[in-house]
Amino acid sequence: PIFHIAKLCNINSISYLSNFDLIGDNDYTKNRKLKELFLKATSTEKSVVILDDIDNLMEVSDTKRGLIFNNGILQTLSSLWSKAIDNKIIFIMTAQSALLMQDIGLLELFHNHQQISGI
Repeated sequence: PIFHIAKLCNINSISYLSNFDLIGDNDYTKNRKLKELFLKATSTEKSVVILDDIDNLMEVSDTKRGLIFNNGILQTLSSLWSKAIDNKIIFIMTAQSALLMQDIGLLELFHNHQQISGI
């Protein structure tokens, strides 16, 4: 369905990245792949970027001591989003918990977010 919607909206590029695509990668490689994804998106007039399972990509865990996560990936995403703000990019991000994403500051990067029940 996303490809049909993209075609109707004259979207030139759809980029997709999930935690599954990064299994076994170190932080440098994960950050490089995120950067490549955003560079592709910003090189076109209109694009869609889908980051699936972002909480696992960022290694978010809720422990007795509080939240722990990969701050390097959060900083990379924050930098890339700030550079992409002038482009016509639709970001779609999936996560297991919107509350955890809010607690680590990820939702602050978005102008709008919607919580959708599991399908």
